Amino acid sequence: KNVRVEPFTVTGFVRGAETAELTAPYPHKLHVTALGYSAPTPKGGLKAELVYFPSLDALKAAPEGSLKGKIAFIDHAMTRTQDGSSYGPYGAARRQGPGIAASKGASGVVIRSIGTAANSRTPHTGMLSYDIAFRRIPGAALSNPDADLIEAMLRRGEPVVVELRLGAGIRGEYTSQNVIAEVDGREDSDRFVLIGGHLDSWD
Repeated sequence: KNVRVEPFTVTGFVRGAETAELTAPYPHKLHVTALGYSAPTPKGGLKAELVYFPSLDALKAAPEGSLKGKIAFIDHAMTRTQDGSSYGPYGAARRQGPGIAASKGASGVVIRSIGTAANSRTPHTGMLSYDIAFRRIPGAALSNPDADLIEAMLRRGEPVVVELRLGAGIRGEYTSQNVIAEVDGREDSDRFVLIGGHLDSWD
């Protein structure tokens, strides 16, 4: 009973067009998705060499300025767990990676999709954050099969160049709403159980 909506204002993130492709060592289309609240790529896209980092800690250890004009690639495959407990630690690359990469001079960042479906070319998105002391750079998630391919290339010592195009951006304020309903119990009418569920999106 008492089904109702509760409006609230959200920042309007618009994903826009998102494409990526290898241009070296050979052409290959990649599956990417912009991370939530990512900055867009420059007009015409961003074409740059990838620099490999096996973990977020490895990116943190990179020398200042060492990524100037490059795209950081954070490649750590999330460990499958029955209770989902690995999501928080592995999600740190998504949340912190763009800000850290920007502080090292990077022009962009791509991360291996935070998911355990090894054969799925549907990348997982999620919110990122920036360090206000540095410029906002585009950030994207790369599907696991594409990440595997790039990792193999880089381990052979081949320079890998990616062309990334993200049309993402913030477009003002929008109104969303919570849907609220009540279910009466059989007893203890003065006590409550609160249950919440969210549609996890920034779009």
